[in-house]
Parts: sequence; C-alpha cells; structure tokens
Amino acid sequence: MTMADAVKKLPPYLPREIIFNILINVPGQALLEVVRHVCKQWYDIVSDPLFAKAHCQKSSLGFLFQNSKNYCHVNYIDVNTRTPKSIKVQNPPYAKIILCSLNGLVLLSDPINEEIFHVGNPMTKEKISLPPLAVGLGTKSAGLAINSSGHYKVVHVSKQVQIRVFTIGVDKAWRLIDLQGILISSTMKYILERPYCCRQYIYWFHYDSSFGLALDVDTETIYRFTGPKDERHSILIDVVNMETSIGVIREARTLMVRKLTDVKSSEWTEFARINVVPVYSRFFKLFGSTFNNDIYPVGIFGGDLWFYCCVGEKYVVVRKKLADERFEFFEIARGTLHPHASTFVSPEKLIA
Repeated sequence: MTMADAVKKLPPYLPREIIFNILINVPGQALLEVVRHVCKQWYDIVSDPLFAKAHCQKSSLGFLFQNSKNYCHVNYIDVNTRTPKSIKVQNPPYAKIILCSLNGLVLLSDPINEEIFHVGNPMTKEKISLPPLAVGLGTKSAGLAINSSGHYKVVHVSKQVQIRVFTIGVDKAWRLIDLQGILISSTMKYILERPYCCRQYIYWFHYDSSFGLALDVDTETIYRFTGPKDERHSILIDVVNMETSIGVIREARTLMVRKLTDVKSSEWTEFARINVVPVYSRFFKLFGSTFNNDIYPVGIFGGDLWFYCCVGEKYVVVRKKLADERFEFFEIARGTLHPHASTFVSPEKLIA
C-alpha cells in the first residue's frame, strides 16, 4: 500500500478525544486568539467546562501585573518562554482592583463601592458580579477558594470582624460563618487584613504574630494555629503562599522556608534552605546603587520560589528552581503582582 492509499483510508476528522488531549497542552493565549476560531468542533471543545478544568491542571504559571496608578492597565506576564512575554488583558469596566487569582479566575473589588465583588477571567473577558454586601459592612479583606466538589467560594472579612462566605452557583446571598468560640483579639484583627488563598483553605497570618486563623472552605470550619518556633540568629521576613498551604521565610545566611503541614496541630516542617548570595552579587554587578538590597517573596508555585527586587523604577522577578542551583530573572515595570494561570475557566458557567 502506497502512502497516498494510506492517507485516503484515514478518517476525515480526528476523534474528539485526540483533539482534546492535544489542545489541553496549547497555551491559553493561543487558544484564545487562534484555536477556538478554527472550526465549530474546536470551539465547542475549548468552551467545555471539562476542558477548562483539564487545561488549568496543565497550564503554566505566569503573573498578572496591575498598574497601581491605573487599575485598567493589566498585563499577563508569561515567564515560561525564553523571552518573557507581556500580554495586555482587559480589566472589566469601571476599573476593579485585583485581590487574588485562583485557577485562572480573579477576584475583583470595586475601588469606589467596597460592598461589590466580581469574579472574572481576564483572558476570556468573562465576569460575574456577586450580590452586594449589606451597606456599612465595609471590607477588611476578601479571598477566593475552591472546595473538593469544585465549587468556588468568595470569603469576606468585614471591618466588624465578621466572616461571610458566598458559594458561586449555589448561594443566593452571603452567609455568616460561625467563629466557633474563637476570640478575635486586637492582634487577630490586624492579621485578618491579609488573606492567603490556597485552594481549599484561606489563611490569615502575619510574621509579627505568634498565631493565625485558617478557614477550611470544604467544611467552613475555622481553626486557630500557632506560628513556627523561632530559630536563633534568624529574622522572620515574610509569609508566602505555597499553593495548598502557607510558608514562612526566615533569613540568616540563607532563606529558610518552613511550611504549615497540619493546621489542626500547628505542625510546621522545613521545606527548603536557599542560598541567595548569588542573587545579591548579580544584582549589585548589574544595577549597582539602584538595587535597594531587599528581596520580597511572592510565593512557592510549581516547586519554584518566586520573589522580586526593586531596581530603580522596575521590578526584577526572580525564579529559584528548588531542584537545582539555577536562578532566572525577568525584568518588568512596577505594580502589583499576582501569580496566575492562563486558562479557559468560565465564571459565567459556574452559575449554570
């Protein structure tokens, strides 16, 4: 049989399953700009919620960069190409502030009306608006999480230190969470200003505090945990997001990362020790006095530690491969950074 004869015997179309498995490996921006316009079959595949979930698990990490002076200016920084690529994304109308990102979705607050929240996908331009909170509740913090059933939940802490939850696609109104006898001290009020959104849990902790709170969004149970024990001759410099938990970073001669492995027993384990002397040496060599000699951790994602340094009017984002001694550097403009996956998760289909 000749090659021509073999080609004639091929089916006119590839099976849907094969196309599905090919497309989940295509970057989100390519899917958005090219692939879904090829034909109706491909459009239907990338519009399927099952595809969005599978693509999210395969998608590579980037960062959303939001200009602090103009909230409409949002770029997606793809750091997985040889030359980091900045893609302009359209922030929803009325210039919202990005609070956090999870599975390609972002939680947005309105800079004027703090009782209104939105959940959107900046790549596909889709968004939904949540029912407004009661007037006067105010906002201390808010976060986005997902439970084991795949339902996304928005968690809000009011200035009156009340915690409310809204389950997208299920709830019609915000629900007040029972604090289960946990007393909110003045210190606790302070740490509630900064949530760490880690999929099934939302944590509130600060390196100046010896304890924190964690909300399990599966059971909507709140736990109080204590921080790691101090190590001699080390300075606790920051708390970081670690995808499924939080970590603390201490600085002596190296960065020491400890991870909260059991919120119920307040168990912390050592995660990594990182020598950052090469980073300081390279920065001083490249930037001299414009380098301010400080590093700011962003989090640990995909097994890599991400942090940034201020250099003049720009940030230099650094990826430290924990598996080896390599550092990668990406220079971007100043603004607010949010680790983000470029995916097709549709907020509109969460309420279907």
